[in-house]
Amino acid sequence: MFDMETHEKMWEVRDVPLLWIEALHNGDTHKMECIFGMKYGGHRFHVKGQTAVFYRNRDISERARQHGKRRFTDQEFVDQFCSHTRMVEDSIGSLIKAINEADLKQETDEGLLDLYLEFFDRYSSMVAAYRCTRQDFYGLLTEYLKEKIPEPKEEIMSMLLNNEHDKISLEIDQKLKALALNLHKIGRRRFEMHGTWLNSFIRAENLFEEIGKRINLSSLEVKNCLSSEIKGFLLGRKKPDKEEIQKRISSFMFEYTDGGFRITTGHEGGDEEGLIEDIKGQCANPGKAQGRVFILRESLGGVLAEQMRRMNKGDILVATNTSPDMMLAIEKASAIVTDEGGMLCHAAIVSREFNIPCIIGTGNATKMLREGDHVSIDANKGIVEKIKNKKQ
Repeated sequence: MFDMETHEKMWEVRDVPLLWIEALHNGDTHKMECIFGMKYGGHRFHVKGQTAVFYRNRDISERARQHGKRRFTDQEFVDQFCSHTRMVEDSIGSLIKAINEADLKQETDEGLLDLYLEFFDRYSSMVAAYRCTRQDFYGLLTEYLKEKIPEPKEEIMSMLLNNEHDKISLEIDQKLKALALNLHKIGRRRFEMHGTWLNSFIRAENLFEEIGKRINLSSLEVKNCLSSEIKGFLLGRKKPDKEEIQKRISSFMFEYTDGGFRITTGHEGGDEEGLIEDIKGQCANPGKAQGRVFILRESLGGVLAEQMRRMNKGDILVATNTSPDMMLAIEKASAIVTDEGGMLCHAAIVSREFNIPCIIGTGNATKMLREGDHVSIDANKGIVEKIKNKKQ
């Protein structure tokens, strides 16, 4: 149990092991300071059945908003940031390629450990770069931009963030255009990094499997060990505690602390804010649509093509958030509604590219709607309404 006044529930992702959360913590509290000039600490994760819920520290979030406003207004910094994040992304990609091309069976335990620790380090840098592009860091700038542009604000905002300045017939201040270009660049980097952030664990599966063979653990059990534990196991300093690892696979809480982090196994979840029945969010791309609800949830394990083939052309895609592996569904969607995200999230960008209505950050769409429900979407107002008495 903890104080919801200090934290707020932000997002959830399925198939999340402890190692992934430890890498996020390392990225937030160590790597981000090098990349962005601030630590992003104080948060916590509640994980049950490997589905992780992220609770953001409200005070740290406000600091991030102010820091991001200063950083992302600076065009030189934005260009440097984009260049650096490309190098970080290439670095984890080249390592995973090397892992998959290597004959891991021939590696010594020490060599395998070196690969594992290098993966942990580079992936931590990757998630730090990716999380710098969260709405926490750019939110004040999108709010300022929307406030300063003329009506129709939703349409103009969409064109500015999509870098379609030539389509705007009204006069827009050059400083606002420059700010919009910075935001567009940040959004493109977030979009490009999303797949790497999401699928690196899948692509490194060979590494986890080989480590498991050496220490008599499954790949899932390996990924629910801390990096320090794997080091001890491979160097023969201690043996895995399978009972403890299985408890983590069932449920645990991961808390950021001043000195590092704390893990509590057997945790069943904290206080939840009551669900609001109205489904309202932010307009990422204007327009209206009606259709049948099709629900997808983001997962580190990826979204299966078989799931998306059940979706009909013209359905309304409702998701916790969208990701590159959902493109088959996105191409069929007449509109997108998400629980999470900001104006530069994956759903916002693809909706502007496909020019379909999109509402982001509802907080409750996947919980209040059921697959097969029929809904009406007014993205201009950010409202989703169920159509009653419609045949399923």
